[in-house]
Amino acid sequence: MKNNIVIFLVVLLSSLTVDINNSIHSLGAQELAPNIHKSKSGSRILSNNVFKTTIGGEVDSVWQKLVYKPEWHDITTNHFFAASDGSFYYASHIYNRGGLLTKINGSGAIEWTINRKFSEDFPEDTSKYYIRFENISELTNGDILVYGYEGKIDQFRFYDTYPIRFIISPDGTVKEEKSTRTLLPKSLPHGPVYTIFPDTRVYVNREKSDSISIFSIDTSFTKIQNTLSFNNEYKKDMYNRIRGILPYNSASFTIVNSGLFPLDTARSVTLLRYTNEFEFINRLVIHTENEADVAINTDGSYFILQGSSDRTFITSKYDTKGNLLWKKQPELLKNLKFFYFEITKGNTGGFFITGEIYSFKDDGSINYSDAHLGIIAKLNDEGECDWYYTTGDKNLMNRIMSFAEAPNGDVVFVCNSIVYGKEQETSIQITRLRPRATGVLEQVLIPNDNISVYPTPTTTTVTISGIENGTSLHIMNSIGMEVANQQVINSKAEIDATHLASGMYFAVIHSLKGTIMKPIIVSH
Repeated sequence: MKNNIVIFLVVLLSSLTVDINNSIHSLGAQELAPNIHKSKSGSRILSNNVFKTTIGGEVDSVWQKLVYKPEWHDITTNHFFAASDGSFYYASHIYNRGGLLTKINGSGAIEWTINRKFSEDFPEDTSKYYIRFENISELTNGDILVYGYEGKIDQFRFYDTYPIRFIISPDGTVKEEKSTRTLLPKSLPHGPVYTIFPDTRVYVNREKSDSISIFSIDTSFTKIQNTLSFNNEYKKDMYNRIRGILPYNSASFTIVNSGLFPLDTARSVTLLRYTNEFEFINRLVIHTENEADVAINTDGSYFILQGSSDRTFITSKYDTKGNLLWKKQPELLKNLKFFYFEITKGNTGGFFITGEIYSFKDDGSINYSDAHLGIIAKLNDEGECDWYYTTGDKNLMNRIMSFAEAPNGDVVFVCNSIVYGKEQETSIQITRLRPRATGVLEQVLIPNDNISVYPTPTTTTVTISGIENGTSLHIMNSIGMEVANQQVINSKAEIDATHLASGMYFAVIHSLKGTIMKPIIVSH
């Protein structure tokens, strides 16, 4: 396969500071060279960056890249992934054209792009299949495992879809490509690919309005492992949607169904919990009044981000039985108005908001138009916002849909500018942030340490040495779920890996000095 390399423009931002009185600091971008394609548009995008924090500190070691290709527009990034070697991968699709999978190094330079797009907007040859990459993970040998869909497309919809899977080497060579066209009896409506366990992907079939089916496929992509169907309690709500399928613990997962019950005037989320063999455990209903998204805490409680009637953000926490523990409006976010949002549990604690907010007019009032800014924000476990970052061209619709946390705690993400079919070129803006707190409300990640992890890869146990006594040690899998924790004795800890599935894990070490993440590979 021919790999197409995307030409990109670079703007490097030096250390960017924010004072401790909660003021907003606009991050100015240096002017791009006048002979570079679309330099005016590029500088306009970067001049609308805003970082704001409640904890005092700075954002440093920031770089931003603008990715352009003249015939591309309306690119949406589905998934962003941090690999163990310090590189990043992101999956994107071009409106009505096809899919892209891109690898960048730790400095943001593009190493390769796999291009599965059509050359025409609406191909007359319906034998061609539109590819959408959606879910990225890493195998123990360093290869990348990518799931997605292939199907047909017309001017308005993606249809006749089948799940696909790729194994791709770090140099961009496609080593294996498999489709389920011969496995499934019929095609599926398009939907996201969910990771409930490191070796399990789940697909949703919403062909019928009154019921929803989900199924998983084995890792060899040759047989369907488990299936289940349940009644869609929101079937009369045209805005009903599955907000996610989330790992609950190492043996179960939760389906988050959102909508409006018949005769209700306020929206709710229904949480359906199943074992990893797809056996029903329980059902909870939480009335959220408006649109909401859910994340699951390590203790099994539910962290909910919901919108208020005036489109501001509300956070709340519910226990395992669905009882409300607290509900609040994050102080730092109270003046922002959301258009779209998602919530994701962080690898080292807290939660991240991604999505888009309404932009502001010159007089400071809200601009309720199609011009939106992309947003990424970090919430702590108590539901308050530690920091947020907005970016994008204020004249376009901008959205941040996915991000990755690097092993050192940096946050890397893509902001997409979208015009939906208009003849206007748009860019992909890739940003790497390193928020640093000067106070004690947020832990600082330690860049240099004396901690050793050995052996890795391992089949039985792994030893972590050089840890301070009184340190908290947690083992997280590749999707951010805690699978083990260990007491530190005499500056070291031994982790039993015999019960862990093969794959990539991270030792997250919290001490008084800060937080450290160390990769662990388990290979049976």
